[in-house]
Amino acid sequence: MRIFELRRGDRRRIVGLPADADRRRYYESLGLFPGAVVEVIFAARYGLAVRVAGVRLALSRDAALEVEVSEHDAAFAVRQSQFGQEHAV
Repeated sequence: MRIFELRRGDRRRIVGLPADADRRRYYESLGLFPGAVVEVIFAARYGLAVRVAGVRLALSRDAALEVEVSEHDAAFAVRQSQFGQEHAV
């Protein structure tokens, strides 16, 4: 599954990056590396914005189609309390 296929609020773990060494280093410099958890904060047909390690990143559609993420994992399910705080379900 590609990160581009996710919707707003989805959290997944990165499992794969492009094979090209230069592009892989570029994504890793942004904090996108295998094992990192990403959360989609905005999604549109032309790209998306994600949060990785507390940092917001904007990714073009082409970039988002290169980053592979895990399938749904219950460990990333989050519920928001009535006071606006997030906690794991």
